Amino acid sequence: GGGAGTGARAAEDGGGGSANGGGVDDHFAGVTRGMNVDIEYIGLELPHLGLQGPRSREALSEVCSVDISGLRYFHFIPEPVTAGGVPCWVSRTGFGGELGYELFCKPENAEDLWSVVIDRCAARPFGVETIEVLRIESGLVVTDYEYHAHEPPPFDVSFEKLVAMAGADVNGEAAVLRI
Repeated sequence: GGGAGTGARAAEDGGGGSANGGGVDDHFAGVTRGMNVDIEYIGLELPHLGLQGPRSREALSEVCSVDISGLRYFHFIPEPVTAGGVPCWVSRTGFGGELGYELFCKPENAEDLWSVVIDRCAARPFGVETIEVLRIESGLVVTDYEYHAHEPPPFDVSFEKLVAMAGADVNGEAAVLRI
């Protein structure tokens, strides 16, 4: 198993990562082989909320202690900030295919962060079922969930934008062109 994940270097001596599923221990061990790193699962110590949708930047900007306007997709602010006075970390992530952010906090701040997102950002809660529909409609495919490497052709899961064959001299070109 596996899934998708994001890793980030926050400082010379540290960083973090997140994954959308379990079973990634072997993956992280493999990609850090030979490095002097410790990997520790802290998911239960770092709850998070997603703030997704076309108004998410505007809504979060109104309560965030730092300027998020230039935060790029799959980037984060490495130092803690506050959202409505609640300490948290902010990332420009989310898996719904829309503009969005994720806010990570300590468990003791989770209820207050929820209140800020719902009350001050005027967010409407929705569950994983909704984000799954948005994700699939956006073409955000989760590896090892919808796409297992080398099983369906890449064109069956909207990966054609990742397969550049024009003038390429690559192994497997003939097989891909037959699909």
